[in-house]
Amino acid sequence: MTTLIKMIPCLLWLTFTLQGCTLIKNDELDNAPTMSKNEFNADVDLLKQQFNPVVLSDGQRKLIVVPELQGRIMTATANATKGQTFGWFNHDYLQTPHQSRSTPIGGADRLMFGPETGTFSQFFPHGKERTTDNLYAQDAIVMQPYNVIAQTASKITVQAPVTLVNNADTTFEFDVKRTVRLFSKAEIEAMTKLTHLDTVEFVGYGSDTQIINTGEAWKKETGLVSIWHLGAFKPSADTTVVIPTKGTVKEATPYFNAIKTSHTQTAKNHVFYKADAQYMNKTGVPPHQTKPIMGAYDAQRNLLTLVMFNISKHQAARYVTASWIDSSDPYNGEIVNVFNDGPDDFGQYFGPFYEMESSSAAFELSSGGSQSHYHYTLHFQGDKTALNKITTELLGITLSEIEQVF
Repeated sequence: MTTLIKMIPCLLWLTFTLQGCTLIKNDELDNAPTMSKNEFNADVDLLKQQFNPVVLSDGQRKLIVVPELQGRIMTATANATKGQTFGWFNHDYLQTPHQSRSTPIGGADRLMFGPETGTFSQFFPHGKERTTDNLYAQDAIVMQPYNVIAQTASKITVQAPVTLVNNADTTFEFDVKRTVRLFSKAEIEAMTKLTHLDTVEFVGYGSDTQIINTGEAWKKETGLVSIWHLGAFKPSADTTVVIPTKGTVKEATPYFNAIKTSHTQTAKNHVFYKADAQYMNKTGVPPHQTKPIMGAYDAQRNLLTLVMFNISKHQAARYVTASWIDSSDPYNGEIVNVFNDGPDDFGQYFGPFYEMESSSAAFELSSGGSQSHYHYTLHFQGDKTALNKITTELLGITLSEIEQVF
């Protein structure tokens, strides 16, 4: 049972099965060499073998987008000359033609659609029991290429007509429009109100996704659709995710196994998660306590990552349930989540990686109705004094306080 529980998150968030994935052994992870080559250039060259990657640029800040993979943001660099990258994706698999709907791909910002569990799940065919053996990633989630409809040096928009059928046999037909941007320094300063970026290297990027119902009206009694953005990043033993909250969260939400104090801590106005890829787990916080920002600090690389997203103010906003422990209420879900990879009972990994995720509300849409969600990611690296100012101003906590949590 323990092994099955540990398999669930990878199967669902990355949509793969043991038969289709490449696993990394514990000793291989420990002995993995440090890359000395330009990682960004190497990533572009690798992706060119099977795809048509688009590189967005703003000076030395660059970003890779692959339209064939649902307009997925693969990774980014703050300095193309040095070439250090921040997103995680499956290099081994992407050297070959993309033919499997059951292999992890990753990416610094990928698009999926919820809910993942419960009666209205998008990941189980109608009539199939909701067990890991029956998980199925529909075309729009992992196989369908998106079409480029507009492109500039720092922005690309992709589009696709989508059909999904949920576990309750409800069909959703909608048009997806996804715009990916590489932000300028001025844009980052405007959205964060920061004024001290000259002493750090940084890169900011994001996606705005809109879906327009082109079919029958969507009703909560037969299921709704949420827009789900997930960012996969490289973990370390000293990476701590920080989720600012409205008030104190009594207990972070368990999704498929126990919340451990070794990896999850709650305090006044914050929830902390140790993103070390050493305990496969997922957690989140209630919507009414969620603020539109979270972050992660990697003390080994002096790297601060922030994720900013929109929260609906509509009174009818419902968030689809993603918990495997209790999905009895299909609209008792959350806006933000953190996922941590970890070794299974055989010491094998599915990455390693950690994820910061955000989801839109799910609305009843008439034909022609639309909903949207944005998910922006900012990386800052370098001077700790400057990083401390950023965490203090935007996350409400100092670097020293973050480093002392675990």
